[in-house]
Amino acid sequence: MINNVLNRINIILAAAGSKPYSIKSLTLEDLLKIKDYSVGIENLIRNLTKTNDNYYQINIKSKSLIYRGSSDKDMEAFLFVPGERISQGTSNVYNRLISNILPSWRGIPKRNKCIIGTNDHYVASNYQNYGERVGGKIYIVIPPNDAMLAVAAADDLWRSFAYLSSRTGLENMSDVNKSILSFLSFFYNFITDSELLNKTISMSINTDELLKHIETNESLNINKLKDIFAKQSKSVIVSIFNGIDQLLIDKKFLITILPVYSKYLDDCQYPEIGSYIIKIKVSNNNMTILKILDDLFNPKKNGFKFVIYTTFVSKTYPSCEVWTDKPCIFIDINDIKFLTELYHRFRG
Repeated sequence: MINNVLNRINIILAAAGSKPYSIKSLTLEDLLKIKDYSVGIENLIRNLTKTNDNYYQINIKSKSLIYRGSSDKDMEAFLFVPGERISQGTSNVYNRLISNILPSWRGIPKRNKCIIGTNDHYVASNYQNYGERVGGKIYIVIPPNDAMLAVAAADDLWRSFAYLSSRTGLENMSDVNKSILSFLSFFYNFITDSELLNKTISMSINTDELLKHIETNESLNINKLKDIFAKQSKSVIVSIFNGIDQLLIDKKFLITILPVYSKYLDDCQYPEIGSYIIKIKVSNNNMTILKILDDLFNPKKNGFKFVIYTTFVSKTYPSCEVWTDKPCIFIDINDIKFLTELYHRFRG
């Protein structure tokens, strides 16, 4: 039975491509007519201050505005419709888990289909030149009045999982990604190689030989798993976790593999997630890996807030990362001529 489950996991679906975003230029007249975005426009106007030469500029100290450092779109204002971002060549594990796999994040704007911003102008400025981007701009982001915002517990999502950190000792999502991949890489050997699985259960392969085989394949497995998290369907990813659960239910396999995994952890650079999962599984084998991860990533336990945009602008939040999956208006923060015209027309 266990081999049947694992054999099905080897059927990997064809890679999916990303769905690009779209943008539409907006005029001053458009901004004044779009009623669904009225709260954000009014909030922007409230946060404009007059300069010595009678222009109006953004009060960058405001924490009710949402900023985004982005490439220069060569437009004063535009409507940005988010697409689906597929990470290429990067570890996409936590992003995929909270986007459409973990139950505690169900009904929350999906990270891989969203617009991400910050209420801190300084943080946004760090993304003007990001990666290969040079000479980017900062935009004010205005969601629809009824848009749901996910509000992180810190100025960067990577440092927003205090509960997870308290349980595992991992302090940022980069290390969490690496630790999850390290755990999965170990057991991926047995999911994809039934012969190795049978040798392990029958103890026809010694510990040192098995460990050498696993460590030799580690880099290759991690790259395969990165690709799966970036491109494959939810069902493929879930089947991998379920397959490992099936492995660990088998007592013969568990007895044989625990000493090997213990030695693997000793040499592993990021053992935290794997060590945490195995510790729980040994004491409660009915606890699935996805339930364990769902608890670690639980948004409420980690201090995330989820509010309607109208609520966000009426409260004062500390520096935080926010995101929404709704189309948003972008306005160039440095185009003071456009901002001044908007102010006079709105107040006029």
